Amino acid sequence: MTPIYIGAGIGFILGSTGFFLTRFWLVPISRYRKIKREILTVTAFFDETLKKNTAPEPQRLNEIHQTCRQLADRLNVCYQETLPYKYKLYLNGRNESPPEAAKSLMGLANIRNMGHAARKAATLRQQLNL
Repeated sequence: MTPIYIGAGIGFILGSTGFFLTRFWLVPISRYRKIKREILTVTAFFDETLKKNTAPEPQRLNEIHQTCRQLADRLNVCYQETLPYKYKLYLNGRNESPPEAAKSLMGLANIRNMGHAARKAATLRQQLNL
């Protein structure tokens, strides 16, 4: 065999391995981390509102509640369908519970009292180790 065929074979193997690593490991994990960052910004809204001791605008509150519902759905789908099994074991070892966090997010989407919402947000941060 000539060296060009050997190089092409090695390139094909490395390219295929890189594709599968990226597609089925790196992309789902980065998607999960992005969702966690978005959840952190939502929980920060409730903390800031409680510190200001003022009621948020109803339109803004409805937007945040809608965002909570969407994030709960995205978190569930990401955890159940796309995260690799070994990463789920890693999360379990860190005492992170994305399914429980999704339930807390749905509960947070239905709370109108800012004090209760801040407590639920703290529970949510604890469930995701934020």
